[in-house]
Amino acid sequence: MVRLGLKDAGYIYVNIDDCWSLKTRDPITQRIVPDLTKFPDGIKGTAEAVHRLGLKLGIYGDAGMATCAGYPGSLGYEDIDATTSAGTANKGTLASPRLLHAIVTRYKYQYMRII
Repeated sequence: MVRLGLKDAGYIYVNIDDCWSLKTRDPITQRIVPDLTKFPDGIKGTAEAVHRLGLKLGIYGDAGMATCAGYPGSLGYEDIDATTSAGTANKGTLASPRLLHAIVTRYKYQYMRII
């Protein structure tokens, strides 16, 4: 995006869509696990690299049982996913666990979180 001049044109968000995680949650922590084949540095490492470019990272999540492609959704795991999301981010976090929990439990729709 930077090399193509898109940042200079005002584009500042890099959004990761569905299929960024493994198909199953961690059996011990119940957290959604990033697919390290697709994101070798994990989501936190990817976010840090995007932030170093002066951009922001958004990531897809689903308030239901599963995403459209069958990856884990947040229904029943709202607190775990909100806490994991906040722990994944670094400076400039716009989505707090409280906000994500409210989005998932009150509105029950697919959301993007910005980290």
